[in-house]
Parts: sequence; C-alpha cells; structure tokens
Amino acid sequence: MADPLSVIAGITGVSIACAQLASVVYTACDRTRYAPASTREIASSMSLLSSILDSQAEVLAKGQGLYKAQVLENTNTILKRIKGIQREVRRMVKQKSGVRARLNWAFFDYSKVRELSERIEALKSALNLVLSTLQLAIAQEGREKLATTLT
Repeated sequence: MADPLSVIAGITGVSIACAQLASVVYTACDRTRYAPASTREIASSMSLLSSILDSQAEVLAKGQGLYKAQVLENTNTILKRIKGIQREVRRMVKQKSGVRARLNWAFFDYSKVRELSERIEALKSALNLVLSTLQLAIAQEGREKLATTLT
C-alpha cells in the first residue's frame, strides 16, 4: 500500500518537472522562427498537467482518510506514465547541436508529437476524474459533519 505523504511528495516532484519541461519546450519554440503549433501544444499540456497535479496533491492532503488505498495506487500509476512521457519529450528536445536539432523532432516526426499530445491529454483526463471524485468526497464529508452538528 502506498503512503499518502509519499504519493503527495511524488506528485509535487512530477508537477515541478512538468512545469520545467514546459518551460524548456516553450523556450525552444521561441528560439525557432517557425516552430509548429503541435510543439507549443505539448508545452501547454505539460503546463496544465502541472497545475492539475498541484491540485491533486492539495486534495489528497486535505482528504486523508476519505479515500481508499486504490486511489493512491491509481495516482502512482498515472505518475509513472507521466514520467515516461517526460523522458520521451526530454529525449526529443535534448540539446545536441543547437536549436535546430532540438526542434527537428517537431518538424519531422509529427506522428510522435501527436501521439505524445494524445497521451498527455488522456492522463490529464484521468487525473481530473480522480481529482473531481476526491473533491466530491471531501465536500460530502463536510456536509455530513455540518448536518450532524445542526441536529
């Protein structure tokens, strides 16, 4: 069983890595005159994913005791997939011989960029679903406490 604090710390680390990677991709796009929109889309998705992860960590911390261990296991699985995508994006934009080499992947491997974008979107959706469920559980718990206090 995963420890909630370990999962929260893992989320925070992955969130920071997403934000940094988004910054690297944005910078690479800015340095290239005709960077394709798909490249910026990956950066934008990574940035949004970072925000969702921050919310996930906050809700997991706030709602300790309200969720089952499976939520933590599912979150860990999603984090592992995000780390895999991060590795792929880093590999694609890795500095070898300047800006041109970093963005070659965007110009010549559009299908890979599209696949990465779709995988990021799927993970964002999965995280949003878990996040919404946790927020609902916290809200329900608050209502039940309020109802018992009033009666």
